[in-house]
Amino acid sequence: MKRINKQLLSLLATALLLLGSVAAPSTAFAETPAKPAAAETTTVNINTASADELATLRGIGPVKAAAIIQFREQHGPFSSIDEMMAIKGIGEKTVEKNRLLVSVE
Repeated sequence: MKRINKQLLSLLATALLLLGSVAAPSTAFAETPAKPAAAETTTVNINTASADELATLRGIGPVKAAAIIQFREQHGPFSSIDEMMAIKGIGEKTVEKNRLLVSVE
């Protein structure tokens, strides 16, 4: 009788584990939600924005924001948004994600 109870308990525990993994799937592989850009209603001027303002853009964190500021200090103001691709770590995808969120004026 004790052996049957242990087997039932083991079976029940296994079933609960399986049900739990189906009912509440792991978020380890869930897609990271897009960074809410403060610039969604207004644009960020990449020629005048602070590092904090630049970091609100999609795919731009503190390191890339600092690189944008360093680039404009060394090369002068951006004349086009596409010039951002000259900065290491900023490619076409990042520029396209932010095209409507940034300005140069």
